[in-house]
Parts: sequence; structure tokens; C-alpha cells
Amino acid sequence: MPDDFTRLADDLDQADVSTDDSPPTSLTLVLDPPVEVDKKTFSSLHLVEPTGRQVQLAENEVGTQASFGAIRKYQFSLIARVGRVPVEVIHAMPISQINEAWGFLGPLVKGGPLTGGI
Repeated sequence: MPDDFTRLADDLDQADVSTDDSPPTSLTLVLDPPVEVDKKTFSSLHLVEPTGRQVQLAENEVGTQASFGAIRKYQFSLIARVGRVPVEVIHAMPISQINEAWGFLGPLVKGGPLTGGI
């Protein structure tokens, strides 16, 4: 019986137990369909962790408004700033892709551990 426990312990030591729960550091979205703004075509959007300045500028665009529209305007502005594209590109994207972009940026802006709570 002790040999069985020893083998079990050895098996556990050798098991691949990947516990890397760190969030991704970037996200590239392929825009489908590509978006054309001012005669320039945008086929992808590359996002990274926003700077404090990018967050502050996006917040300043909203001011002291508190509405769903203001929240969405903030999200669009921040996605555009981080992705280095005109906000009109974000306006033309499918909402599912906008939600995916915000799904990446939102937790970075919120800060703190991802607990699943609000």
C-alpha cells in the first residue's frame, strides 16, 4: 500500500498543473468586415493595457454625465485611443467586437483581482 501512495505522489509531482491565471497583455481583433474611415481601411484593432493618460482623456470626454450613453461613449473613446484609430472605426464595428474589445480593456481599467463580482 505505501508503494501506491509513493507512486501517486510521484505522478502528482510530474503532472502538468498550469495555474497561470494572469490576464493577456494584448488583444488583436480582426475587423470583419474591415472598416473604412476617411478613405483609409482598418482591418484589425490591436489593444494593449491603456496608459493613465488614455483613461483620463476618455473620462474627460464624458465629463460628469452619468448614463448608459455616457458609459458607452467612454468605452468607445478608450478603445479608439488604445487602438490608435479614429472613434468612427469603433462606431462602425459590430457590437460583438466592441464588447470583445471592452472585455479585454474593462478589467484592466477597473483594477483589482478578477473575482467575478461587480
